[in-house]
Amino acid sequence: MKRLVDRRSGWRRVAITAWAGLALMSTATVAQAATLPKAEDWIELHSTHFHLISDAGLRKTEEIALDLEQFRLLLARLRPGSRLQAPVPMRVIVFKGRRSFRPYKQWRDESDNLLGFFLADQFGNRIAINAYPPSDGNSLPTVYHEFTHFFMRHNFAHLPLWVDEGVAEYYSSIDQPGGDLRVGVAIPRHIRWLREKSFIPLKEFFTIGESSAHYNENDKIGGFYAQSWALVHYLVHSEEVAESALAKLLDGLGAREGLEIALATALGYPLADLEGRLRRYVHQLKLKALVLDAKSVTAPKFISSRALSRSEALVVLGDLLAFTRAQPDFAEQHFRAALEEDPKSADGWAGLGNLARLDGRYGEAAEYLSRAVELGSPSAETYVWLADLLVGWSDSASREAVGGERRSLGPRARELLLKAREINPDFEEIHGLLAGSYFAQKERSPEAIAAMTSAVSAFPNRPELAYNLVVLHLRAQQFDEARRVIDERLRGDDGGELLRKAEEAIALTGRVERSNAELLRRAEEAVVRTDLIDRSNVAAQEGDLDLAADLLRQAIAVTSDPSLVTQLTVQLGPLEAAATRNRLVERFNQAVALLNVGDNDAAKEVLEELEPEVTELSLRNRIRALLDGLR
Repeated sequence: MKRLVDRRSGWRRVAITAWAGLALMSTATVAQAATLPKAEDWIELHSTHFHLISDAGLRKTEEIALDLEQFRLLLARLRPGSRLQAPVPMRVIVFKGRRSFRPYKQWRDESDNLLGFFLADQFGNRIAINAYPPSDGNSLPTVYHEFTHFFMRHNFAHLPLWVDEGVAEYYSSIDQPGGDLRVGVAIPRHIRWLREKSFIPLKEFFTIGESSAHYNENDKIGGFYAQSWALVHYLVHSEEVAESALAKLLDGLGAREGLEIALATALGYPLADLEGRLRRYVHQLKLKALVLDAKSVTAPKFISSRALSRSEALVVLGDLLAFTRAQPDFAEQHFRAALEEDPKSADGWAGLGNLARLDGRYGEAAEYLSRAVELGSPSAETYVWLADLLVGWSDSASREAVGGERRSLGPRARELLLKAREINPDFEEIHGLLAGSYFAQKERSPEAIAAMTSAVSAFPNRPELAYNLVVLHLRAQQFDEARRVIDERLRGDDGGELLRKAEEAIALTGRVERSNAELLRRAEEAVVRTDLIDRSNVAAQEGDLDLAADLLRQAIAVTSDPSLVTQLTVQLGPLEAAATRNRLVERFNQAVALLNVGDNDAAKEVLEELEPEVTELSLRNRIRALLDGLR
């Protein structure tokens, strides 16, 4: 039986500067540890959906909270009924100015250009911003950008990188002149890049992934972000594309139509025409923005606010330092000072535990976190951090450190996770850990499967969760369900190595329950079908739509799964329609060529044969006009 895995996405570290807008920093020098602050005048504010800690005063903190709440409502317009709640706890730390902010920055910032940063981890997110940036700076665009990422990855599956980044960039640019709210305002640095530097050819652009040079090298990433933003802006605002083009693209990608078909459907014209039209679009004198009446996006009111003690403020600041992973000693200094003032500070002990957990000191982490739990920590993260040490999916090092096997530690972890869910019902990461708490008890497979199914639903772009669900189905000998998860969640661009491992696990486990002949038949069918679909996609990209359609029909013919047949048939319809139109246009062009060389009789014969076959009004009218001139 294959071991379950936890392939956690690394920490996202995004920064805002006064000189470059959104920037990705990975090799900066961290700030030198400073002396502990007085930590006076800090407040905590809860709006309906955000938790803010601030020393910038109540009025300014309320203003920032309202901006965040309003932005959240804007995202809801992209897909009504979407899940807007962040899947993990999110804390916003607001600093009253450069002096207050400086000791807690991710890296040395001698010029004080850094306006804020966003840190995301599997179990929580931290946002730090300067409430009073320079006149030419704004602390919120990167917050908007990263919150959009959460929204997109929480609601849409199978997103190409350019869609994910393009939508996030589009929604990061908001202006509010007077009573209007302008969304998708043109971003000057992107416009300059696209007008002054070369485009990335779309054939290459569509293949860019997180390991590509265009996404990692400083002299190229600007072009990728600019072009991603421009294409999304074009889909939203251009009069050339179909109505609701962006929504159609997202729905098509979610239905696994493939990028070429989904994008062509959204555009309403052949994909081959897109590059030229996009180039012309970005050279327009003025690009539109979505203009809304600010009153139509009314944010909820605040729930509560209160002053923090110095001990509480030190814990919050130490927690931010722990999340940056830049100054662990300075973070520990904060937690120790907080505990000197209040030895029964559950969050102070939890902060020390998390710091030790991040540093791989699991036994020490478990001791501190257990102390925090005993003191009744009000934070759901405390219970999740300790449960992860007990039954985490990754490796056995943490369980060995706390002295136990997964089976014996499972009930304790489950108790912690249920407490965390009681504190924060929206903490979606709890589902995956709950499944882990049941894993060693085969008789509890239904509970494990239910929990992991919830995790997969909450995180549609996390293939490691889908793989774990496959393994749980196999342990329960639910082979059809395991295959369904593979086809729906892992097959395609998302799964990679995990797809190979999942299929291997099914093959190995299935030998016990299924005949070799049936397994071989299914495997051979999958190989043939995949080859035909791949060749069809290549043919479509090269413009041979007849061949692409024929290969897709062959793929349908060799497929025995009715649900897959339905999916492929849906993809075949637009492809056949496009191929038919191309053939008709080719024959029309043949007639025109005959006219151009004076062979009117032959041209008339071609047009008369063609006319009854054409249903498209514009092409039929052109045929009739030519025939009227020949008769």
